[in-house]
Amino acid sequence: MPLQPNEVKTEHIANGAVTRDKIGEKQVSSSRLKDACVTTEKLVTGAVVASKIADAQVTTAKIKDSAVDSSKLAADSVTTKKILDGAVKTEKLAFRAITTPKIAAGAVGANQLATNSITTEKIANASVTPAKLSFTPPAVARPITPPVATAEIGDAQVTPAKLSFIPVARPLVPPIVAAELAGDSVETDKIKDGAVTPAKLSFVPGVTRPLVPPVATDEIAAGAVTEPKLADDILVDRMIESLFKRRDIFYDSFERAVLGDNWAESGDVGGWSSFGISGLMELNTTPVINKAWRISFGGAIPLSIWDFPKMTVRSIYHSIEVALRIIIYKDADNYIGFRADTSISPNWQTVTRSGGVETVTYTGTPISPGMVPAYELKIDVVSETQVKFYIDNVLKATHTTNIPIATFEPLIEIKTLAPIMKTLWLYKVFILKDKRT
Repeated sequence: MPLQPNEVKTEHIANGAVTRDKIGEKQVSSSRLKDACVTTEKLVTGAVVASKIADAQVTTAKIKDSAVDSSKLAADSVTTKKILDGAVKTEKLAFRAITTPKIAAGAVGANQLATNSITTEKIANASVTPAKLSFTPPAVARPITPPVATAEIGDAQVTPAKLSFIPVARPLVPPIVAAELAGDSVETDKIKDGAVTPAKLSFVPGVTRPLVPPVATDEIAAGAVTEPKLADDILVDRMIESLFKRRDIFYDSFERAVLGDNWAESGDVGGWSSFGISGLMELNTTPVINKAWRISFGGAIPLSIWDFPKMTVRSIYHSIEVALRIIIYKDADNYIGFRADTSISPNWQTVTRSGGVETVTYTGTPISPGMVPAYELKIDVVSETQVKFYIDNVLKATHTTNIPIATFEPLIEIKTLAPIMKTLWLYKVFILKDKRT
């Protein structure tokens, strides 16, 4: 016979008669469960999934302490909306049950953090930016430890306003002493114009000379002692007599109609010497290529390297396709002087040649200054190991190699490098040497 509504009561149901398959889907709600009656051992691992739990039905009172651990939860089954506010308390969680993968991005906000839970080691380096600070870092008391190093201060960042003193009187105590200054630390640009007063000088300007030791010969520029610098009657007879005792002098200003007895002409047939206007000596070649004409002492050899001779020749040449030599000469392999060859360079060379091996310097001075002024070329044998060469009193070269140890004679030569006659004009020849005793 059919049952009437509410006819089957609790006492009519045998113990254990209501099994899981007798209960319809979702027929047991939270209100049907006795508090703490569903314990961990009553749940099959993974049996309680999100779809089995109505929203907000699992309250704190329904969960036995530590009954729900990570092994009882299906992956991603407990979502935020399944948990009532305040339902999950510390005592309800098994140790380390909630791991990083269980926390959704952004799920833990400020309200979920306990007071003082964020300690120094929880903050990643450089994570706290100025915008995170609740204060403006003061400019006087600096909270940074250790102190700021020099490299951490930007260039020009320390302005007068940052200083605790007025940069007029120096704040260094005690004052800097001489021993603290580096050598040569006070340079010209460090001294203010007009700062050095007469009282600072150890000498009287215009009265005593502060140079110690006295000026030496090699410190005086060539030609620096001019006639206006000489006192009246400075060259007394005694000094002139002494000069002639120590020196032999040869001088020719070519003011005669013929060459002096010291000179001899030589060269290729067709060449010749003559006197031009104002008594200039002219050396002329024949108009045939590679023909030369020269003057020398004709084989008489008056100059030794040990005499330390000095020869000055004032001359002029203003053409091309020519070779010139103004030298003291022993033979083709041994000589000292000036040389030019316009097929190689338009400029004078200086040369010391010994045994066919030579040292050459290109002076950068052209052989053609124009008609006026003439060049003055000077050979100065300082010693058997040093020869200096000057053009118009300007030092052009100093040779210390391939200096021939020999006896010499002066030689001046011009050679044409084209089928055209060439001319060299001579104003003077001046030779000075030590007189042997």
